[in-house]
Order: sequence, then structure tokens, then C-alpha cells
Amino acid sequence: MFEVKSLSRKVTLNYTFKTTTESHEPGKVYVADVTVTCEKKQLIVKPKDSDDWERFLQDNRENQVRVILIHSKSLRVIEAKLKVYKEYKTVIDSGKIFLQHVYDDYEEISKLSAHSKMTWLCSVVQNLRNNLDCLNTILEEDMDRVLTEENILTPSQKTRTFSDFPEISTLGENKEFILSTFERTLEELGSTIYSEISKHFESQINSLHLLNLKRRIHGVLIHILISNLSWSESKNMNVNSEEMRENVARDISSKKNDILKDVLSAIAATDDDLKNVSLKLNTAISELKLNDQIEAVKTWKKREELHGLVSHPSVLKYIAGQKDNNPAIKVYLSHDDTEAMNVFKQIPEITCLEFVNVAEKSKEIFEAEKEHMDYSSILDESRVRTKLGEIINKHAEKLYAKYSSIVGLDAGSMYIEGEMQPCIVIYSLDKDLIPYGEDPLPKTIDGWHCDVREDIVMFGTCFDCRQIFYPNPGCCIGLPSFGIGSAGFLAKLKGSGSPVTGFLTAAHVAAKNWTDLYDFNELLSNLVIGECGDEIVHPLLPGFTDYKIIGKVKESFCGNWGEEGIGMDAAFVQNFQPQDGEYSELQIADENILQFNVSKVMKRGGSTGETEGLLTGNTLSVCVDKDFSFGGFYYFARCFSIESIDRPFFEKGDSGSGVFLMENGKPTKPLGIAFAKLLINHNTAVCRIDKITEAFGLSVCQNEEPMEI
Repeated sequence: MFEVKSLSRKVTLNYTFKTTTESHEPGKVYVADVTVTCEKKQLIVKPKDSDDWERFLQDNRENQVRVILIHSKSLRVIEAKLKVYKEYKTVIDSGKIFLQHVYDDYEEISKLSAHSKMTWLCSVVQNLRNNLDCLNTILEEDMDRVLTEENILTPSQKTRTFSDFPEISTLGENKEFILSTFERTLEELGSTIYSEISKHFESQINSLHLLNLKRRIHGVLIHILISNLSWSESKNMNVNSEEMRENVARDISSKKNDILKDVLSAIAATDDDLKNVSLKLNTAISELKLNDQIEAVKTWKKREELHGLVSHPSVLKYIAGQKDNNPAIKVYLSHDDTEAMNVFKQIPEITCLEFVNVAEKSKEIFEAEKEHMDYSSILDESRVRTKLGEIINKHAEKLYAKYSSIVGLDAGSMYIEGEMQPCIVIYSLDKDLIPYGEDPLPKTIDGWHCDVREDIVMFGTCFDCRQIFYPNPGCCIGLPSFGIGSAGFLAKLKGSGSPVTGFLTAAHVAAKNWTDLYDFNELLSNLVIGECGDEIVHPLLPGFTDYKIIGKVKESFCGNWGEEGIGMDAAFVQNFQPQDGEYSELQIADENILQFNVSKVMKRGGSTGETEGLLTGNTLSVCVDKDFSFGGFYYFARCFSIESIDRPFFEKGDSGSGVFLMENGKPTKPLGIAFAKLLINHNTAVCRIDKITEAFGLSVCQNEEPMEI
């Protein structure tokens, strides 16, 4: 009777809403956009178009799919969806509205569209089966009314008239004339039948026009009537004669009963066909296995139930979800804390509970790897590294938003089928624990295998200083009651009338509004009118209050800089008292001369002092929680990665320290600012000094009496 095609091969999202009086195509997907943002530590839902939004919410017709398409930035997908659900719970539940984030795949929407189409088709099939007797009556009455000699002889403007034919015709022209008359008659008959069927079914079948019955009826009639029609085999006849016209009309009219018999026979056979179609449709519907959104919401809410537990200072991070189909929680602790551990042990229904002492685990991993470090890499070919870096940068924010356990991404290598091959490294809090509401971690990204390694990322904010007003690279500086970090490179503002000197450090150490810088993706000078006012003190040590104000933040940025999206966490602090002496500009390391897994680097930090490390790449991406309670995060792309060698390269309190490239065993050229670390695998994230100086209009310098480093 009809075919079902392309039910879920592709989905078109429609933003134009029909009025409630207009018919609509079953399974059509209607979309309304909303954006979820974080403002003053609260999530806010903002519809894109208020008029369309209200119309969208109120339109609750059958067999259509309504989707709220959610947009968000630096926010976990589940938290964004849950916020929208809570905001519009009543209408979402009652109106069967589906929540879709732009980072979700569209398989579920395809299934919903297919389900809607097939449900509608099932109702159509059942209605047709219930009314086959009525169809018989309609056909009998319409054929009696249309297939009369008088009606057949009536001229039609849509077909060739008798006068169009020559007086003496060939057999081929004879057939053409008969078929022309035949077409006109069938068109009228088909239209009449369709009109009667439409009247009968209009209250029972929505969007009946989509079945294209008029064309289908016409096709069936042509097939049956041609098989019953006969005409003269004479090659020469007067087609325009009255006799000829009457013979054609009489022939068609006389076959009326035979035609009706064949049509009724076809209808009887159609009942079996419809029964078979109905069975197949219902089977297909049951196999779609649609997700239950109400049950999904219950799972999403489990994430909220644990938010208050993070108040213990020793708890660095934790995740909750399913592991081997059992409720599980994994907790990262800075040190063993019995009180914090007991809180987690009291959570009901958790059958799998794991605590990780990060300090002990980090030391264990570091000591184990020191014995068999192999710095050779399949990624020495720059083309492969560049390709993987592009893929990581393309998918980073989406991956961090969809998978709350992912804390970092990098290019790497792994054994695949016995051979070392390039891969994408996923740093995750746990390989197998699936957080509530999420999917398992991807096994491939754009066709490249993924190697999952367990880790946690933290900023390096949290100690020996001599010069009060002019901190050397590595000195402890920061904002009182805000965070302790390290002074990085000495720097000078380019193009200023009088020398403007100071030092570089990390933005999350020196700028109170660094989160705003990230959210707006703007330089401090573009975001704040007038003086910033963030005053930096030195030395800033735990429990130490005898510090001096040494400068103020002149410029800062936190986020991913420029069209390339280069991760940057940096601030320029201007000295209150200009330092005497000349400044000589240092040559910045050229990325083209860097040798990954060969080049060594050095940094001086407030916590660890001077340490050496190995430059392993330029594709590292790291992710740090913004606020655990609402699922926000910050991520930084395309960073240099530094691997520890003899001892940890970077620890808390080292954020902002300058990293130098070493040549012939000595530190020579500035490479970047260290700001975060993968705590277990000892990889340090370093943002690029060339991009920082370009953005801030600075040069990296050393004074007349350079520090011995």
C-alpha cells in the first residue's frame, strides 16, 4: 500500500513552527534553542527567541518531535540539561519534549522521529483495515457516476481533443487517442474517489495527504483499466468520427463491472498486505528502544546528591557513577584523612569505594617509571604530532563537557596489535567508572585509538625569598587570602615612554577576576575600565603576614588565545618601584628548533626551587573544575608538556614559574609559564611565552646583573 523510507537516515531540525491549525508532517523535528550560562555561581537558562519559545512550548500536537537544543560553554552537558529540565519540568514532562545538547549525537532524535512516523503509519494502516467495506461502497458509487458514456465523451482541456487527430490515422495514433480519452476519464474518477475517501477519513487520519493517495489511486486504476480495455485493430479509421468516439466511450463504460470486480479483488488482497505492514511496523517500533528521559533525569540528579561532600580540604576530587554495573565512588585525597573517608563510607548503596592518596600514588608511579623511562617516541614525525594536535584541539571542549572524568588530552603512542602506533592519550580520573548520566569513554576519536591513563589535574597555587621589592623568578608571590604562586620571567612593556617593568606569573595566582577573563575570553585591559587594583605581595608564605605590596596587575589573560586557541594562563605584574639598571631582552625559544623527547628544560618555582624536566610535546590539553556544584570547568589547549626526570618538576606553589629551554646544560631561552600539573603521571602544563608576549606587548628580559640559574 505504501513504503516506509529513510525513517532515521538523517534528521532535519526545523526552527519554523507551524500554527496550530496547519497540518504537519508526522515525525518532523521542531527545535527551540536555549543557552545555559553561569552568572554569579548560578546557572541561568536563556531562550534564544522568546516568541518562538512560547509557541514551541504550547504546541503539543501528536506525532511531532519537539527538541530543546541546549548550548553551553565550559559546562558539563549533564548539568546543563538538568538545569533546563528543572526550569521547565512541567511542560517538558507533559508535552513530551526531548532535551538535546549540541554536543550529544543525534541518534536518539532520529529514533524519536522514526518512532513518531511509524506510530502514525500504524494508526493509518489500522484505520484503512477497519474501513475496507466503506472503500468498496465508495468505489461502486463513484464508478457508477463517472464511467458513463456521456461523461466519457465530455471534452477535457487537459487532454488532446478529437480534432487534434488527422482524419486517417495509423493504429498507433488510434491507441494514442484512446489512451488520451482514457487518461481524462481516469483522472476524474481518481479525483472523485480521493475526494470521497478524504471526507470519510479526515477525522480519523491526520495528514492524510502525506500518503499521496490521489497519485496511488490513479496508478492502480490505470493498471486495471488497461488490462480490461480493447480497441479496433484496424490501421485506417476516422478517429474524429462520431462512431469512433461512441465506440471508445461504450468500450470503457461496458467494462465498468469487470473493472470494479478487479478493483474490489485488489482491495481484498490489500487487507492481508496491510496486516503484514502493521506487523512489521510494530516490530520495528519495539526494536527502537527509546531512552526514558524521566528515568535519565533521576540518574542525573544523583550527581547533585554528593555535592556537599567536597567541603573537606583534603578532598581534591571525586567522581560517582557505575563501575562494573555497581554504584561506585572514587575519591582523590591530598593525604590520608580518616574523617573525610568516613563521610564517604556512610553513603548508602555504594558498593565500590576507592580512595587514592595522590601524594603516595604520585611517588609510587614516579619511582616505578624512573627505572625504565624510554623517551623515544613514534610521534617524532612532526606531521603526525600536528595532526593529532589538531584533532585534540577540535574535540577538547566537547570531550570535557561530555565526560566529567576526563582531565587532560595529549598526543601519544601505545601498543596496538603488537606494534607501537600513534594515539590520543586521555587522562581520566578512572578508566572504567562511568559517571552518572554519561557514556563510557571513547575508544577512538576521528579514527585514532585512545589510550586512557588515570590522573588528576590541579593548578600549582599554594616558599625562601630575599629581595622584598624585586622578586626573582621563583619567588613566592600572590594575593593575600587568594593563592600563593611563583614569580616567573622578568618583563618590560614595549613602546612605553618611561620603562614599565615587572614580572610574569599565572593569572589564577595574581588576578581576582581571572574567571571573568576566561568566561569573556578577553584581556584584562579590554574587560576592566581604569586600573585593575589587584595588588601583589611578596613574600607570601603560609601563615606569614609580614609581606610587602610590590606591584599591581597591569595585564592578564586566562583561556584559549586567538584563532588558534592557544591555552594561556598569564598575568603581568608591574613593579611599584622601578628597578635600577638596564634590561636586556632575552631571545624566546623558537618552536621550530625544539626536539620533543630530547630537549631538556629548567624552571625555578617557589615550592620546588630549580628543577629539570623533559619537553615531551606541544599538544597537551588540561581541564580544571570551575565549580563542582554546577559542573563548570576551565580547559587550556595546545600547551607544552614537561615530564619530570630525577624529581618532581612542578608542585603546588610553582604556578607562574618561568620555564627555560636548556642548551649545552644551561638554561638559555624562555619557553613558557608553568601553571598546572597531572599529579600522578608528573606531566606539567606550560603555556607559551611567545603567545603571552605577543598578547601583552612585552619583552622578556634580564637585568644588568642576571640571576644565576
